Amino acid sequence: AVVSTQSTGNIKQNDLPIKVNFKPARKLRDILCNNRPYDRRSCTLPSCKICPLIISAKKDCEVKNVVYKIKCKLCNQVYVGETCRTAHKRIGEHLRYATFPETPSNVDQAFAIHYSSFHQGVHPQLECEFLKFESNTVRRKIAEAMFIIQLSPAINKRDELDTIRRFLISNT
Repeated sequence: AVVSTQSTGNIKQNDLPIKVNFKPARKLRDILCNNRPYDRRSCTLPSCKICPLIISAKKDCEVKNVVYKIKCKLCNQVYVGETCRTAHKRIGEHLRYATFPETPSNVDQAFAIHYSSFHQGVHPQLECEFLKFESNTVRRKIAEAMFIIQLSPAINKRDELDTIRRFLISNT
């Protein structure tokens, strides 16, 4: 409360055009307790194109902070990635790149390259598996790098591992 009072006072004193909103801290009960632990979230999108692609036990396209593997069912080659956004958004992007590989904004994407090189004109057949859930960005990137090393995915672009290395070096 002291910090919020001081911050508000400094803003008013210096006549800054800033509106301050303070969000209350999460309560320990909210972090540790789940009032409905047996409820399973299900997708609310009427014709979701992502949920049918998920083969993991947790078939929820709205999960965030996940390391995932996407397999091209036409040739069994795989791609490993991570996202802090919802799986629906990120996997949807991959599906779009595979569906429209010739679109100028897509041509440099891994799935666009894969589908234009190996499956031109064929509708994408993908399946997705969640490998790890991790909210910490650095740990999620490390997990992604470890899965890339372990699985040697053919669809990943080679510069992706270098990008992960640079991120990890700059954040450690």
